[in-house]
Amino acid sequence: MPTTVVSKPKAYLKVRQKAVRTAMKELNLDGLLLTHPPDLHYLSNFTGEDSVGLLTHKDFFLVTDFRYKEQAHIEAGWLTTSLRDAKMSDALAKVLHENPMKRVGFEANFTTVGQIDAILNSIKQNKDKAAPPPPELVPLENVMLSIRKVKDDHEIDLIRRGVRGDAGGDQAGTDGELPGGAADHGIAIARGVGDVVSAHRGDGS
Repeated sequence: MPTTVVSKPKAYLKVRQKAVRTAMKELNLDGLLLTHPPDLHYLSNFTGEDSVGLLTHKDFFLVTDFRYKEQAHIEAGWLTTSLRDAKMSDALAKVLHENPMKRVGFEANFTTVGQIDAILNSIKQNKDKAAPPPPELVPLENVMLSIRKVKDDHEIDLIRRGVRGDAGGDQAGTDGELPGGAADHGIAIARGVGDVVSAHRGDGS
């Protein structure tokens, strides 16, 4: 793990976040819960476990526990981080209460019914009379996966270096894997990097 604190998001992360926020706007969402670790990593470079992100149109929240406090500070010190004392659902309910929204999406394939019920129950239990109505939690299907499938320049560069065997630096994951889901298609891309780059550029060369 790098020891230098990343105090602001890298340019390629801003581009990715913008793409997700555009999708959120099209879906009439005020926020997006990131319960799938690869999705959270893709947008923040945070590699800790047992954590959930919440992306809004203006902010990016991370809910984690004390085990990942230092890691979150180092890898993504620019995130608005909350440390949970007990249940994740209670911590998320608090963040949602402090940042009122009408519609918050979540990837249904990576979020259990039990998780959503727990969040809704925590919101109800901690709601006060002056609080605004709780958000509608909207199930989504592969919104993040569709965005992540389109490899950006940063990922293509990592893939190329990975194929050459010289991937490294602070962009690689702590376990040496390509970040942001790039490893998901590593074998296929390794067989035809030229095709991927040409398709990405749209030049057909």
